[in-house]
Amino acid sequence: MGSLSGNPPRGMDGTCRFESAAMQRIRDRVGKDSRAPYRSFLHPVAERLANTSAWARAELQKVQNGGVSDEGSLFSTDDIFLNKDELMEDLITVHESLCDTGNAVAASGRLVDVIRKVSAFGLTLVPLDVRQESDRHSEALDCITRYLGLGSYLQWDEAARVNWITNQLQSKRPLIRSGAWNDNGEIFTPTAVDTLETFKMISEQYDESLGAYVISQCTSASDIMAVLLLQRDAGVKKPLRVAPLFETLDDLNGAAATMDQLFNIPAYIGSLEGRKQEVMIGYSDSAKDAGRLAATWAQYEKQLELVEVAKKHSVDMTFFHGKGGTVGRGGNPNTFNGIVEHAPGTVNGQFRVTEQGEMINQNFGYADRAERTLDIYTAAVLAEQHTDRPLPNQEWKDVMDKLSEISCEAYRKIVRGDERFVPYFRAATPELELSKLNIGSRPAKRKASGGVESLRAIPWIFAWTQTRLNLPTWLGVGEAINQVLASEDEQTLRQMYNEWGSFRTTIDLVEMILSKSDSSIARHYEDVLVSDPAAVDLGSEIRKIHDGTEQAIKDLTGHKILAENDHLLLQLMAAETLKRLRANENSDEEQVLNDALLTTITGVANGMGTAIADYLSSGASRLEEVDRGGGEIRSVFKMRNLSLRRPACGVSSWQTASYYLTTSDDAGGRRHHDLLYIMTDETTLRVRTSSKDAAERDRHILEQLLMLMLVDSLWRKDKAGSAGDDDDGALKEVAKESMSIMRSDQSLFSQKRLAVTQQLLDAQFLRLMDESEEGRSAVSYSN
Repeated sequence: MGSLSGNPPRGMDGTCRFESAAMQRIRDRVGKDSRAPYRSFLHPVAERLANTSAWARAELQKVQNGGVSDEGSLFSTDDIFLNKDELMEDLITVHESLCDTGNAVAASGRLVDVIRKVSAFGLTLVPLDVRQESDRHSEALDCITRYLGLGSYLQWDEAARVNWITNQLQSKRPLIRSGAWNDNGEIFTPTAVDTLETFKMISEQYDESLGAYVISQCTSASDIMAVLLLQRDAGVKKPLRVAPLFETLDDLNGAAATMDQLFNIPAYIGSLEGRKQEVMIGYSDSAKDAGRLAATWAQYEKQLELVEVAKKHSVDMTFFHGKGGTVGRGGNPNTFNGIVEHAPGTVNGQFRVTEQGEMINQNFGYADRAERTLDIYTAAVLAEQHTDRPLPNQEWKDVMDKLSEISCEAYRKIVRGDERFVPYFRAATPELELSKLNIGSRPAKRKASGGVESLRAIPWIFAWTQTRLNLPTWLGVGEAINQVLASEDEQTLRQMYNEWGSFRTTIDLVEMILSKSDSSIARHYEDVLVSDPAAVDLGSEIRKIHDGTEQAIKDLTGHKILAENDHLLLQLMAAETLKRLRANENSDEEQVLNDALLTTITGVANGMGTAIADYLSSGASRLEEVDRGGGEIRSVFKMRNLSLRRPACGVSSWQTASYYLTTSDDAGGRRHHDLLYIMTDETTLRVRTSSKDAAERDRHILEQLLMLMLVDSLWRKDKAGSAGDDDDGALKEVAKESMSIMRSDQSLFSQKRLAVTQQLLDAQFLRLMDESEEGRSAVSYSN
């Protein structure tokens, strides 16, 4: 290996065995006599990077101080890096020279890592997109045409708009002098001024700072060309790629025709860098406009049509999926399946999607979670290319058209056609209050004077989630399924659910949301907040539709209870794992079963939504020991900051159980121990602790422990079979008390989940609890 002095290997006669062009470039810069060429070459690079960082901070300070900065002027453009290509050129030169001089091992180490990071993230980490509504661009152009004496752009038809913009794009003459809008306030509206100033700002940004210009509420070809024209007129040297966002049902239905028209315009197709086009699909607003089922089918079908249009014009099309975290906004908790089940031929190794709100922290808030999320995205995008998913046949398409039409009509009949809906929505949900809370990055409404149609999708979904009705996700679905099941297409619909993955995913997501909904809670909101008799009547009708939708979903899926596969399978796996674990103590299989038990416990906890899920999923969780002997059981949970241990107790002593709570070391290296006593009688569950704070902190953990106690007692009942009356009574008491605490107003368990658990108990271990409301428990904490 050659030395890191950069001198290439030489032969016995002292001559170079080969020449290195990269090493020569380094020598040309640092001098041929330099004894440390790499250090001399990279030192200015490091200084320039430091200057770039200081300059960026100064520029940020300048913005925060209203345009005043003392430091930014200290740097010239030669002192800093303004794009990644300059930095990458120097790094590649060093890498090539190392390889040429026999130092490939050194070249393939940290240097390659840096090159990859610069390639992926550039100097900005991530570029920002600009997003604006199409109406604002049209208003700005209308002001410009009136200023130029050409008439009103807004009054022109689509053909006239496209023809005028095309002519302007082919002309090198600017439309308007920069800043002229500030001198002609009688013509240029405040909205137009703000829009034109935005394009001026874009022209002042450096390369790689901005990515795409997304056009919200895009309805026509002129909406897209308008942005191209405004960028050119503002002097944007490297125009941002223009990404139309098709949001409403009508916009989606017309998307293929719009893009086909664009691709036939030479001035536009010539503006596409590498003939690449990005198209954004709106999931939230299309669902708010037409209902979940109709919107999902339109998104699926129109993406296929857009792909065909792109192929026709030899354009490489990438879809940008504008989804939110919730199902009502296009989200899918199962990210992998959500990607794989996209329409065939629409991903093709390129997948762009929005991550919003709480989903950013949930998926990327911690390093291990971020890595896992990116792993899932990568695996899904790769798997999609190698998964055989045939397109739906014509018979399936016809049924989907029928379902879409019926569901859309039923949805709009309530949301748009019923005059009682808006008063009911605003009274029964916190919609009006959401605009006053600092929980969103944008105003709750696009127009302050607008109704539900102008409400953004986030508060629309969030308001219904708060009442546990989740109306946007299921409204219209039940009517569509019932009508098709009652027609000659019944068997086709059932075949679609069993054989078509994309359709099954849609129905399963609706079923999952229904399993988490609770119309009784929505009724409570109505009882407390709604006073208008007409709105009250509508609320009753909506709840009946909700219950009918549940029945329709169960009829189609063949399930006796909603999401029974998720609930039942996981609970049965937990019970079976416990059984095997206790039968295989001190065996080779014990460690595997321990891991399996932790997985099932975490799954149940996440499904129930209790606080213990955060503890179990926070990392480094492990069920270290389950020891059974002499009629006693001991469970030890080892977690990152918490451990819980229940001292040995027999079957008949479950009514009084104790838990040791141990928290992590404090600054002085001491460990804190609190003793939690769980005592039950016929009506009350009491928790007594040595620390009030510990009881408050872990109240929901106790709820989950009660669930585990219930599972354990059921296993004992099933295992013993011939238990005595005392033991049988104790088991029933545990079941009753465990279910009672879940019923308490302080718990997170809904009546629907209680019903699911009740049916599970009936199916597996006979009836162990009384269905009456007698014996509702109270929870008390005492020191």
